[in-house]
Amino acid sequence: MVENEPIALLHNPQSADSELQYIDKYGKPFYAAGPGSDVDFPVITGLMEITDTQLRQAAQKQVLIFLGRISRNHPYLPAQSVSEIHVNKAGEMIVYLTEHPFPIFFGGGNITSKYRKLIEVLKALYAKQNGRESISNIRYIQMDYLDNQVLVAESESG
Repeated sequence: MVENEPIALLHNPQSADSELQYIDKYGKPFYAAGPGSDVDFPVITGLMEITDTQLRQAAQKQVLIFLGRISRNHPYLPAQSVSEIHVNKAGEMIVYLTEHPFPIFFGGGNITSKYRKLIEVLKALYAKQNGRESISNIRYIQMDYLDNQVLVAESESG
């Protein structure tokens, strides 16, 4: 018997068991999360609402690539720092971090390259300037702004 190891929770509103299901590294749901379950995993939302099967499969593949990257627990983006991976109806990823409420718009495709760029952006944002991390002023990060460009939008400082 092969034991499944959870890497994330999949939100599936159509599920008869539970709306949250553990998934393995292949994206296969294998167990429903219930009261008292360990839910300290990134939650994947929106994926099951995509009605086009090919688009949903392509989006799931991108999510799994991202989950594989964060499982390496890079100091600037460890797996436990990701709270949600939302997939919109166009199959594009939006990532939310546990400690910072701003969205990170990944778009679709080139997840590995965008992940590496995000590490560099987070490294710069976590660097202290005037005794303060600049990440606290971020409104959003857009990884697919232009070809090979990242947009970091800051809030007005008060």
